[in-house]
Amino acid sequence: MTDAGPEATPRRRASRLARVQATRTQVLNAATDLFLSQGYVATTMGDIAAAAGVAVQTLYLRFGSKAQLLKECFDVAVVGDDQPIPLAERTWVEQLKQEPRLNESLKLLVRNSQAILERAVPLYTSIEQAAADPEVAELLIEVKRQKLEMVGVFASMLLSKTGYNRRVSLPEATDLLYAIGSEELYRLLCIERGWSGDRWKQFVLGSLSDLLS
Repeated sequence: MTDAGPEATPRRRASRLARVQATRTQVLNAATDLFLSQGYVATTMGDIAAAAGVAVQTLYLRFGSKAQLLKECFDVAVVGDDQPIPLAERTWVEQLKQEPRLNESLKLLVRNSQAILERAVPLYTSIEQAAADPEVAELLIEVKRQKLEMVGVFASMLLSKTGYNRRVSLPEATDLLYAIGSEELYRLLCIERGWSGDRWKQFVLGSLSDLLS
């Protein structure tokens, strides 16, 4: 029996989109695993295609290049899933915007920043290690630019909170959030020096509370 009637086409379209999304997720997962296990340079598009069970041509048609695929893997690591919802539109960011108190806002921001860094730092390191490649070097610049832009949005939210120190300007608050919540500092403390996530969280929360209130 075949679909018929006006609902048939929307159902087929939804089914096709679901298959496309499933394939995309499969590719991103496979690519992430390979970038982390054998490095960006050593990983070929053929390796990724084989691991994901798709044709190499499919990768190029959907992602354009290996560097763009790395970028999309990193984006997924930042937000935590492959849904087409930007970080700025995530539920916790809206909660941060609505929370009136600085201390509670910082707790929310630091908690979610910790989750982001835990997911994203391994791929961020892969990007840094492969930055001799001109495309990846441009990607690293773009990743840093996007991070600074998003941190600026968070800083502007904090300025309106009860308990915020008005003597701290928006550019200074942005720089503080950018530095203290950086991938580099997280990697230094939690990977090189062996801090736990809770210890990092307490350090960052205490530092930002002292500096911004």
